[in-house]
Amino acid sequence: MDMLADSDRELLALTLWEGLDPGEIATVLGCSRNAARIRLHRARKRFGSGYRPCDAV
Repeated sequence: MDMLADSDRELLALTLWEGLDPGEIATVLGCSRNAARIRLHRARKRFGSGYRPCDAV
């Protein structure tokens, strides 16, 4: 998580820890629901590409 940009961390935290849906995230961030969905998708993708299980090293 520390390797992600602040904006990605914020999106993932709002989703995972706060339990907000894209519409609620859009309200918090002041953007459209569609923009929130796209940004969340991209943040998840970046997070997934940086993740490697410990036994894969």
